[in-house]
Amino acid sequence: MDIYSENIIFHGTKSPNKGIIADADFVGYEVNTTCGDNLKFYIKTDSKGIISDVKFEGEGCSISQASASLLVEELIGMNFKEARELDEKFIHELLGVEINPAREKCAVLSLKTLRKSIS
Repeated sequence: MDIYSENIIFHGTKSPNKGIIADADFVGYEVNTTCGDNLKFYIKTDSKGIISDVKFEGEGCSISQASASLLVEELIGMNFKEARELDEKFIHELLGVEINPAREKCAVLSLKTLRKSIS
């Protein structure tokens, strides 16, 4: 499968999940120092601790940005325990393409950013 699938190109360049939540309850920022990709997550929770809204902003390659966009969609409705249990395999399944070792840090930057946001 081509690493630049339609889904990755869409989420990597025209993500409907990009934005800022001004009154976010949790915010986290991470940088992939290898290539300079960066992400910032804004997370809003309801009174029961369920993630009710997530947005992200950042710059980087299509893989890092698509990974963030796809992850954000999955987080809505989860509690922090569920979100903390997400792993690299989950990110790979979301992306739906083979990730070579050189792009692994790009792919999992969203997971690192999530973990920093909710730690």
